[in-house]
Amino acid sequence: FLLASVMVLFFECCDPRFTVYMGKDKFENEKLIANGFPEDLWFHVDDLSSAHVYLRLPLDLWQQLQVKMYPPEGFPTKQNKESGGIKILTRDDYESVIPQQVFDDMAQLVKGNSIEGCKVQVDVCWTPFANLRKGPDMPTGTKMAT
Repeated sequence: FLLASVMVLFFECCDPRFTVYMGKDKFENEKLIANGFPEDLWFHVDDLSSAHVYLRLPLDLWQQLQVKMYPPEGFPTKQNKESGGIKILTRDDYESVIPQQVFDDMAQLVKGNSIEGCKVQVDVCWTPFANLRKGPDMPTGTKMAT
């Protein structure tokens, strides 16, 4: 994707099918959050300042998740009340298509790019890009994951 005046940093992943990227600072993170893709996952050190790192899933894996999300029987209708409609993807759904080593790489990258977090044991949180929210009153570089 093309973003004006953004210096996106790309990283190699242990699995070359995935794209890993982050902005160089909180201002560039603002532009990235405004231009993410549905197949992106966002990683961050929990409760500490850290880099906002994104994992872009390859389209074939994203399509596997879409099959789980949109049931083959379709959406509920008057004739088909049993159909459940769109399924919310779970952590297990993502973990079924993303190798554990990729999650480990992402955790290491966000921990290594946290001034405080690189010195202590941390928890790393992640969420699909669609769950990120940016309120107008939130300071630059901050996001809320729902």
